[in-house]
Amino acid sequence: MFPSLLQEGHLGYDVHLPAAAIFLQFKLSYQLRTRKAGEFNLFEEPYYRLYLHRRNHSRQHDLLLALEQTGQRVLYCAPTFHLSADLNRLYATSTIIPRTAFFRPSSIGPLPDDNQHYVVFVPANTPAFFCSKPVSVSRTDFGQELGALSALRSRTRTVRRFADELIASLSTAHMTVARQPVPTDDLFPHIADPMVRAGLVSRLLFDSELLVVGQVYTF
Repeated sequence: MFPSLLQEGHLGYDVHLPAAAIFLQFKLSYQLRTRKAGEFNLFEEPYYRLYLHRRNHSRQHDLLLALEQTGQRVLYCAPTFHLSADLNRLYATSTIIPRTAFFRPSSIGPLPDDNQHYVVFVPANTPAFFCSKPVSVSRTDFGQELGALSALRSRTRTVRRFADELIASLSTAHMTVARQPVPTDDLFPHIADPMVRAGLVSRLLFDSELLVVGQVYTF
């Protein structure tokens, strides 16, 4: 609903937006093919490995866990393909999502130490494993996730309020991990569109992309 300038002046809102959001952390994945690979026995076929940042080098995983704990939807996503020809073919046939593995940070859980840890998986939607000691990790069906987001679209808010809620979640999660406040009001003050600003804050603080499912709007 696009109010007139007169309504906006009296009612104090910009555009009512039925929408929901999800934060995506894109990861590279590496294929391992030989039986000498450490986890080949888990699958008995070539598999992929998604590396998580070492805890003493980056708090990214802790940040994403904290963001998920604020009630936001957060997913790691990594391709189950690695050749340019496959990327071109999957893109042309709009089938990249079925060939992408999705994981909630909470499914992986907290990192136990500062060592290198990773998740291993195959293209099929079979159990994945958090390593170095293999622990089963559940994968997330992205289609079902989008369906759940669509159901949340019935909650209508103004664009500005929706963006403020997302930025507040980002700020709370960052404070939980970094133990120091982030002056989010001072970030990107020149950006007029509140949803664009929320996406930039997400990228700056969490290196994650903000995907909004809902009504297209013009600010």
